[in-house]
Amino acid sequence: MLIKFILLITIFKEFIFVLSQEKSSLSPCLQRCMESMKIENSISNMYRNYEKVCENLEKSANCAQKCSLQDQSQFFQFTTFYRIHCIDFEEELEQALPCLKEAAYKSDISLYFIN
Repeated sequence: MLIKFILLITIFKEFIFVLSQEKSSLSPCLQRCMESMKIENSISNMYRNYEKVCENLEKSANCAQKCSLQDQSQFFQFTTFYRIHCIDFEEELEQALPCLKEAAYKSDISLYFIN
């Protein structure tokens, strides 16, 4: 589980870097879809607000399906961190979520979505 957590933190850092570099080049459609993902991008926020973050991801994903294929590909790349948590490891995280909520702030890197 520790290795998975370290991998997720690495992916999260990459997500923040890519999104901060690419934000200005997003299409209007993708910018609109990413609006609901304007949340505090921190490890602890992911776990403290797990349900809300996953709801926002679902809204954004539905919106992105109406964008071009290139936009959909970018969306898929930008939201990897959230998809891993909300979709791929949803069942595994369910049991560990209370512990993660309590402990995540210790490893928090406190990065925020760059407007």
